Amino acid sequence: MRTEEAGLVAAFPDTYLTFRLGREVFGLEAKYLWEIATFVSLSPLPRNSSFLVGITHLHGKIIPVMDLNALLERAPLTDPGGFVAVKPFGLEALGGFLVSRVLGFERFPAPDIQPVPEDKGGRFLRGQASVQAGTLQLLDLERLWAGVRPATAAGNLPL
Repeated sequence: MRTEEAGLVAAFPDTYLTFRLGREVFGLEAKYLWEIATFVSLSPLPRNSSFLVGITHLHGKIIPVMDLNALLERAPLTDPGGFVAVKPFGLEALGGFLVSRVLGFERFPAPDIQPVPEDKGGRFLRGQASVQAGTLQLLDLERLWAGVRPATAAGNLPL
């Protein structure tokens, strides 16, 4: 494990950023977070994919902005109220996702995470956990990123 990754894993053990996409609640491992915002200045791009909506300038870097709902093969997000920028380990590229609303941080130790059946959209999910609002779906950023890279390569974006 690289020093950067080890430090972040130690700082945020079993911690997830939770957010809404429409009516559903999701979580993303906090160790991948770069920035969280309620608004982002977006420069639209010609649609070369169903999920890439534009680019933004963040801390001196130009990063792609994706509709996470569309990426998860759901209807495009109609109510974006949040933005989450992530940086997968081992990559220089950043990426950002539009979400409906950022909720906060919660801890889910591994024993509390249940598997997601493949027929329930488990392709980009590492599992699910029970929360007060129902079931929270935990995203697997590495699988999600692997799914994004081939689709954006044709658009010459820095993923």
